Amino acid sequence: MKTRCSFAPAFTALVALVSQLARPGGMICLDTLAYPGIKAIAAQLGVRLQALARDDDGPLAHAFEALCRSDKPNAFYCNPTIQNPSTVTLSSKRREALADVALRYSVPIIEDDAYGMLPVNAPDAMVSFAPDLTYYVTGFSKSFGAGLRVAYIRAPSSRRAQHLAGALRATTVMASPFTMLLATQWVRDGTADLMLDAIRAESAARQEIASRVLSKWKFDADPAGFHFWMPIDSACGWQASELALQLRSQGIGAVSATAFATDGNPPEAIRVCLGGPKNLDECEDALRLIADTVEHPHHLHLPVM
Repeated sequence: MKTRCSFAPAFTALVALVSQLARPGGMICLDTLAYPGIKAIAAQLGVRLQALARDDDGPLAHAFEALCRSDKPNAFYCNPTIQNPSTVTLSSKRREALADVALRYSVPIIEDDAYGMLPVNAPDAMVSFAPDLTYYVTGFSKSFGAGLRVAYIRAPSSRRAQHLAGALRATTVMASPFTMLLATQWVRDGTADLMLDAIRAESAARQEIASRVLSKWKFDADPAGFHFWMPIDSACGWQASELALQLRSQGIGAVSATAFATDGNPPEAIRVCLGGPKNLDECEDALRLIADTVEHPHHLHLPVM
């Protein structure tokens, strides 16, 4: 029986999933830091988001279980591989522990694996631990390029896939046949594999430059990822929101933690995108600009256009 749906884009899949799993007034639990899109979707649909306590390895299973006992959520949302924004990849042990809680309390899992194709040796997906509860979402736009807006959902059963397909038709009617044809052809003829290899190499090169240029500061990154997560120490003279605004005014893709926080208590940190510069030289120039801006807080007093 068919348990998979294809559509475009992945954001639409999340809209359909949230609308199917949680009615207005319902609740979805997730990390204290999360993809801003899920926040926007929940707000639009009137669904509450409940943050789970976390450590350096991601959401804590015991926090998930405590919530299930007190106020069972309609679903658990996670972005387990190169998480946006923290860059954390959940360990197999943590994935299994979270899936175990979901299984014991029958809580559906929305696994947003947008970056899952990038690492060569990523842990097994959450869906492998709880296949009868997990809606697995992946696609091309985050791994191959924003223009290729093709994504896929693996639903827990054919019946749930049918319900989801109905919700998807209500939001987008259908995926673009041309885009679907292109994506399918690339997978079949090996173009997708070649592109992934090239993108991994480019990402690793950009992350290496970031490590070198920003060696004075602590930040979290994954060699296969397109972004890094940089805590901002108050001693440097910046607040994260002001620094992000200043960097954006200079053409750098920086966003403060406020955009990602789900608990109303954002850390002083920024997410910086490395995918914007056209080549390695431009990437290094942007990173040196970041280093100069962080190191010289007199930039605070410059006008932001």
